[in-house]
Amino acid sequence: MDLATKLERIASAALLFCVALFAVQTIHWPVTGDEALMHYVASEMQSGVVPYKDIFDINLPGSYVADWVTIRLFGDSDLAWRFYDFGLLLLIGGAMWLLLPARRRFPAVWAACIFALIHARDGVEQAGQRDLTAAALAIAATALLVRGNRSERWDLRGGFGVCVGMATLIKPTLILLLLLPLVGVFRREKKALTSLLVAIAGFLVPCIVCVAWLSHKEALQPFIFCMFKLARFHSATGHARISKLLYSGISPLLPFASLWLISLLVRTRTSGHIDLSALPSEKIVLWAAMGIGLLSYFLQGKGFLYQRYPLLVFLLILACEDLSEMLRGNRFQQLAALSLLIWTSFVLGPSSVWKASHYDWQHRQFVEMLRSDLGATSGPDVAALSGRIQCVDSISGCVETLYKLHLRQSSRALYDEFLFHNGGDAVSLSRAAFLRDVQNPPQILVISESLFPSGPSNYQKIALWPQFDLWLSRNYSLVTERRLLPVQSVGRPFTPAGYRLYVLRR
Repeated sequence: MDLATKLERIASAALLFCVALFAVQTIHWPVTGDEALMHYVASEMQSGVVPYKDIFDINLPGSYVADWVTIRLFGDSDLAWRFYDFGLLLLIGGAMWLLLPARRRFPAVWAACIFALIHARDGVEQAGQRDLTAAALAIAATALLVRGNRSERWDLRGGFGVCVGMATLIKPTLILLLLLPLVGVFRREKKALTSLLVAIAGFLVPCIVCVAWLSHKEALQPFIFCMFKLARFHSATGHARISKLLYSGISPLLPFASLWLISLLVRTRTSGHIDLSALPSEKIVLWAAMGIGLLSYFLQGKGFLYQRYPLLVFLLILACEDLSEMLRGNRFQQLAALSLLIWTSFVLGPSSVWKASHYDWQHRQFVEMLRSDLGATSGPDVAALSGRIQCVDSISGCVETLYKLHLRQSSRALYDEFLFHNGGDAVSLSRAAFLRDVQNPPQILVISESLFPSGPSNYQKIALWPQFDLWLSRNYSLVTERRLLPVQSVGRPFTPAGYRLYVLRR
């Protein structure tokens, strides 16, 4: 056994230990953040509620599938969702394993462990994120395409299309993955065009099922409204500066990615040129997939941590495969690869586990306080509030509280950003729908302090819609106002938004 192989085995043991520790120390993580909203919609679907028609939402139907299936099969417990999150990480690792030749599997272990540890340090809000599901589907699709091309199996190529279709129904920018079979077409590989057509046929399967379901539920027209009015409006708000996009897209892997790219440039200068014709098609496919992940991240323009997952899965497998080869290269290559092997195994790994185990649940205070306040206001029968309570909030924790209490809102509004931002049909139509829904005013109204995604805070959003302000003052009395204490979120102190609780005047 050579020295490089021994080092790889030591690193594998260290990284796998860190991942196992992460799993044990975060097994208690609750369903929270965006996934609490997805769970709320999915749990309401169990009672016959139809997204887009009965709840205005900006997420594509694929975003609910995992939540609905998990709740249907295993219940809505936090533990069930933790196992789903771990299952996605295993799926990503398995796809990486299948992408590489049998004799070179260490890069898959290395890449999968790094990705899991990055996901760990991103915090509890990212557990089971829909973009994590999309990333798992994206790399699984790529693995099916690669294996299908190796063995000339049409079922695997069709499976590639199905996975791309499912990923697109979560994150529409990933439709570009359907272009990956064109690599074989351009290189004039055997039956490459037929492979592309089979992939397209597979892609259409989940899309047709989705349209059929929406049509059956009479939700096609509301879906079009939500996508072309609300989702378009949302995509145009809250854009991050380019500096934040660059930092969030690669942190904390900046040393890793930088040294890898520098090593590639040095190798290119040494050889004098890049001969694309000499690169295996599988390598070009992975580079193209990473480019699509990068483009998807920048097109969204928000800089949220979970939006980089489809980029990272491909960046890591490419980098780890190259760095593993460099461990057996010249002295400079060995030094670069060894330093990154040590850094990921004994710095990034332990620090990620420490961060994951010390994060506070961002919405814990909000949920616990609101649960207590609702109990004090309504008496012991909190369930009687179902259909008689309304959140004016997006991501602060109000809908999450209703999900945990199994309460239904009185209106179709799920996000307050479409009620208080200025301009456009999305806002005017959402306001009109909200006022129609609350003609019989709910007994309880909970208004969060901030307006997602970019403010204002301190309840200034109420003044942005004078008609709502007047309706509120005429019909409701302020009972409670809560301000929350700072928590540790993604490594930095963060003060969650508070809320006001109003009760209908008799």
